[in-house]
Amino acid sequence: RADISLIVGADDPTLVTDREGIPIGDTGRYACLCDPAFTPVVMNTKGVVTDLGRAQRLASDAQRKAMAHRDGGCVFPGCDSPPEWADAHHTWHWNDGGPTDLHLLASLCRHHHMVTHRKGWTMGTTKDQWFYWTTPKGRTIWSQRHGRKYNGPKPDPDTEAEAATDSGNGNEAA
Repeated sequence: RADISLIVGADDPTLVTDREGIPIGDTGRYACLCDPAFTPVVMNTKGVVTDLGRAQRLASDAQRKAMAHRDGGCVFPGCDSPPEWADAHHTWHWNDGGPTDLHLLASLCRHHHMVTHRKGWTMGTTKDQWFYWTTPKGRTIWSQRHGRKYNGPKPDPDTEAEAATDSGNGNEAA
């Protein structure tokens, strides 16, 4: 089976597009429905992937697929590791009561996952699911999504990001 992403908008459920926004006609939709294996990925109006649920500590296959689509690989600044090499990192640690919710999971290669836990880097996320890092010396830098960079202002930890960070709510990186 081919792995195909189709986007259905909440405003017009009859409009189906591919990941680049190109409309898929009836013939293409019907072909995709002949022998499907669906993995629903729900996005809000900004194209941000929303929660796929919490059933366990480890990310589900559906959550990993959504992370691969959203992150494109390891989100550590400058890393080019592909999604297939990524661990699902809880930005609010499971042991500290953090849920396995998609907006609190980030793709990290094993090396950068261990850096996060052992070297004093902390990680946060904004409401629109952009991750940022604070270095051991206190410098804040944006993470990456492969092929896309965040160009906005630095996050304000006292407002939008504090509730979902390694350093907010007592969730220090181990």
